[in-house]
Amino acid sequence: MFCTTQENFMISGDFIRQVRELLRHLYDFPYLQRQILVLPSSEIGHSPIELSGQRVRKLVLDALEKIGAEKSLPFRSSHARIYNLLRLHYIEGMEVKQVAQELGLSQRQVYRDLCSGDELIASIVWENLCDLPNIREEEIPTLTGIEGSPLRTEPKFHPTDIDELVNVVCNTLGPLSAQRSISIDLHLPERSVIIPTDEMIARQVITGLLSQVIQQTSTGSLKVDLITQGDDCLLKVVFHAMNIPEKKSDPSIDFYAQNLGWSLHQQVNADQVEMVINFNASQQICLVIDDHQGFVELLERYLADYSLHVVASNNGPKGIELSQQLQPKVIILDVMIPEMDGWQILQRLHSTPATRTIPVIVCSVFYDPDLAYTLGAVYVLKKPVRKEEFIMALKIINIL
Repeated sequence: MFCTTQENFMISGDFIRQVRELLRHLYDFPYLQRQILVLPSSEIGHSPIELSGQRVRKLVLDALEKIGAEKSLPFRSSHARIYNLLRLHYIEGMEVKQVAQELGLSQRQVYRDLCSGDELIASIVWENLCDLPNIREEEIPTLTGIEGSPLRTEPKFHPTDIDELVNVVCNTLGPLSAQRSISIDLHLPERSVIIPTDEMIARQVITGLLSQVIQQTSTGSLKVDLITQGDDCLLKVVFHAMNIPEKKSDPSIDFYAQNLGWSLHQQVNADQVEMVINFNASQQICLVIDDHQGFVELLERYLADYSLHVVASNNGPKGIELSQQLQPKVIILDVMIPEMDGWQILQRLHSTPATRTIPVIVCSVFYDPDLAYTLGAVYVLKKPVRKEEFIMALKIINIL
């Protein structure tokens, strides 16, 4: 048995083993989908708790960041060592041998510290669960995808051809509109409109909204216009309603639209209704060029409270292409990238007129500030990087 810092909480060895396995599978989403963590009432002192692997994953990541927040000490200090190796091993995906080399430790010491770190993570999660009289899976509006499962609530932003997406949605809704004798009068701009968004969620939001509109339309036509105005992109839907709707859409559509950074507006004039989606195409983008999905997700968590959306690339050529397409507010660049290493990417970005002025922060286990600044970086961070360090860097270069 492992006792936490609060004497009234006793953590079971089985719980520690479950958390350790989950740490080893943080990015194995099929594995997480299958896992259910059940805590009997005899262990926690109140009604049994049943949590999905995805929910426990969030609790585990929160616990890891809590350790980091408490250990705001130099990278190689003994007190910060456990946090650093947990991050390098589980988030960055480094093998034990690599972690040992990076931190200047023996492999035996790394294994011992990992064991202690796993127990510490488990104890924080355990205490959080035992502190709550009732804990349930988060209740969120449900908007289902193609296979009927709820859409993810954390969007993954990628460059998306929004005019093509709107056209596909209108074609999909063709049978519904034909059944109701409603024609869709679609107007798209001559040039493609590329915006950063989560294509799957975006498609379902627009589909849900237009489906509702078709069902409310009283006359034989529905006008849909995709309009670009400077940096803004709008989808304007005008129709005559049988009954004037009291609200723009159902809560799930609003919820997911807001997650994408979109805003929905409705204006009523007699029996004519105008609905507008503002895609906020000019929203600020943080482009992360790094082949470790764990690190990308970590930065997404760090930026959750800021109006800066993460778009990721796991290789250099794609990262350079995205930097030219999206003109991100800032680029976070790792050095160890397949196909083209970070130094080559940095040189290319700095020597290309279209990307020369985009600030680049080099963030890597290889810490070479002189080389980074010489090649055009504006700031250098050493992995693993804590939230406070990352946010401070963005503030120093006037991104936040």
